[in-house]
Amino acid sequence: MKILQLTDTHLFADPAARLKGVDPRARLRAVVTHACAWHPEPALVLATGDLVHDETEAGYRLLRRELDRLGAPLRALPGNHDHPGRLARVFGAGAGAPWAGGRWRVLPLDGRVAGRDGGRWHRREARRLERLLAGWPARVHLLVATHHQPLPVGSPWIDAMGLAGGRNLLGRLALDGRARALVCGHVHQPFEARLAGIRILATPAVSVQFRPRTRDPRPEPGLPGYRWLRLGPDGAVETGIERVPPGAPLLRRIVSGGQSGVDRAALDVALALGLPAGGWCPAGRRAEDGPIPARYPLRETPSADYAQRTAWNVRDSDATLILHRGPLAGGTRLTRELAERHGRPCLCIDLAAVPDPAAVRRWLTAHGVGSLNVAGPRETQSPGIGAEAAAFLRRLLLDPDA
Repeated sequence: MKILQLTDTHLFADPAARLKGVDPRARLRAVVTHACAWHPEPALVLATGDLVHDETEAGYRLLRRELDRLGAPLRALPGNHDHPGRLARVFGAGAGAPWAGGRWRVLPLDGRVAGRDGGRWHRREARRLERLLAGWPARVHLLVATHHQPLPVGSPWIDAMGLAGGRNLLGRLALDGRARALVCGHVHQPFEARLAGIRILATPAVSVQFRPRTRDPRPEPGLPGYRWLRLGPDGAVETGIERVPPGAPLLRRIVSGGQSGVDRAALDVALALGLPAGGWCPAGRRAEDGPIPARYPLRETPSADYAQRTAWNVRDSDATLILHRGPLAGGTRLTRELAERHGRPCLCIDLAAVPDPAAVRRWLTAHGVGSLNVAGPRETQSPGIGAEAAAFLRRLLLDPDA
């Protein structure tokens, strides 16, 4: 089971507003787009405070629209740069409620103190914790989320604004014995420690990054980040931090025919990234595994013949990228022949040969490709080709260092 944590988005309702020189809206959109592609269909998304810097309801609506792209239940807790009432109006009264998934319980805890940068382990939250611990089965595992860090992270300026009473919280969790990890934000830098068997994990901000272990706040030009956590039924916690590279989309549009395998992988990746996607499909939305699902924005050709949609997708694109394994055959070979006939650039990439995404990027740039037709074998002809094609396309479109 995978959970995503985003923190310290510091959004403004004004799209022109900047925070220490960075555009919070652009960074949030880049992070969500990256998460959609690399960590699709999470079980839960945690937003751990300092979400809307100007504390406007319009800012929370913007945040909700972006996070809804992840297609998962949301839990959001306020930080010192938040308005709890407006957050609750937009995210719902259950935004800070516990979440249950399998043998796991995820508990957001509110340590905000109105008018102060630092937080506090409140008595009301302590009483709430006691009620919840008493009601949960003995064999569940617990992931706790706070905004403020419960332990010093080695930066005196931000440690002065931590969670007062944080060690009391950790002590109570350790005594209970079911907590496996605590995630937090606030510090705008990565940090990890362990206390009494509990992992304490601070996550970099979506917005501004600060240099770790400094006496005074020192913003640095770091990439926006977020955290993923994989929670095992045995209580194991795997986790990592993703850093999101900036830059405009490489392509303007992805075109494909909707068949199983490579075609559908291309459409899935495009839709996850927020790239326009489309193309022609046979009449009746014909595919080998039944009608192509309606979520794929394809137009039907007059004929149910695969060849017509193949020809029209080649014709209506700037270039064609064929992803395959081994010699071309059948409709995949026809795609290359049609590209030659229409005078369109065509590049064949054998996924079995460990291809270089950078070489494909250079080819796209050299030919000025904006609309790319992606084609290849169907899943029954080449089992597993869809997953391989999707992985390659994600590297091509999102990882400039690959």
